[in-house]
Amino acid sequence: MSVSDFLNNAKKVTVDKTVTLEVTIEDHFVKYAKSKGCLAYKLIILNKRGFPDRTILIGDGKLFFIEFKQKGKKLSPTQITVKKILVGFGFGYYVCDEIGQAEIILNKYIN
Repeated sequence: MSVSDFLNNAKKVTVDKTVTLEVTIEDHFVKYAKSKGCLAYKLIILNKRGFPDRTILIGDGKLFFIEFKQKGKKLSPTQITVKKILVGFGFGYYVCDEIGQAEIILNKYIN
């Protein structure tokens, strides 16, 4: 089989351009948080999967966590376990799958 035949027979992958990617939602929020004087850290916890995408530091000792998801995606079992632990310690934990959701949550903390 020639390369041309292979490419013609290969499965074509299409991307739904109407779906907002997780990274797009997250990047939009990080810029917004910075504009409000807040920090939105991406913490990497070694040997601990399921930690939320962002830890948001507001000031006055306030912080909360956000997990960003593509629309329709659910938390993994590990993420659900970590969520229960963080909420059990009294921290806010939110799942956002649209641009603007995390910004509304942040505004509630800073106002």
